[in-house]
Formats: sequence, C-alpha cells, structure tokens
Amino acid sequence: MEAARDEEMLSDYCRRTLLQTVRLLAPVTLGLLVAGPYLLRAFGSAYAAEGTSLVRLLAIAAIPNAIVMTGISVTRIRHQAWLVLGAQVVVSAIGVGVSFILLPEFGLKGAGIGWLIAQSLVAVLFLVGPFRMPIRMRKR
Repeated sequence: MEAARDEEMLSDYCRRTLLQTVRLLAPVTLGLLVAGPYLLRAFGSAYAAEGTSLVRLLAIAAIPNAIVMTGISVTRIRHQAWLVLGAQVVVSAIGVGVSFILLPEFGLKGAGIGWLIAQSLVAVLFLVGPFRMPIRMRKR
C-alpha cells in the first residue's frame, strides 16, 4: 500500500522485487533443467521420457512469469483492473492457442513451448512495451 502513494517508491520496490525473485528462481530453474529427468524417473522411465522437455520449458518460463506477476501487481497498485485482466487473458489465449497448434506435432513439449511464448511476450510488454513497469536502476 505504501507504494501506491509514491511512484518513486513503486519504482524502487518493483526493481527490488524483480531482483530478489530472480535470485531465488534462477537456482531452482537451473536445478530443474539439470535434475528434471532424474526427478521424473520416480514416476517411471516412460513418464520421464515424455515429461522432461515439458518440465524444462516450464522451468525456463518461470523467469518471464516472475516479470508478468510483478507487472500485474504494479497494475493492481495503480488500480488498472483492465490491464490485470488483459494481461491474464493474453497469457491464457496465447498459451492455449499455441499449445493447441503445437500439441499434435510436438506432444507435451508443444504445451511447454506455448506457455513459454505466452509468458515471454507478456513479460516483454511489461518491460519495454506500452504497459511498462516503473523500473529504474539505482544511481550509484
């Protein structure tokens, strides 16, 4: 709530939130990229063979998802409900649409590609697009 009253503080909080989230998420993402196949083997070798690519794509998609979630939080603070809804509709539509197109050709991997594309496109809109978050690098 404090950030809602001061755009300067919102910028600082936004930057700090993204940095802290990426610091926490990066090692987990790398861990899933490496250990994903081994973790999935607990459910059987066929499960691991089919699901490894999906787990890796979803792990990578967690990084742009952190940007999207931070962007949605900022739009909530700014009372831009239309943008909160719009971002979620766009992510869902692109994710489901691309998955629908790619599933016949790529199987589960197609769903992961769809989710990664959807998260990445909306993250770009929140970083450099017309709905840009107020992130400023700290002056040193």
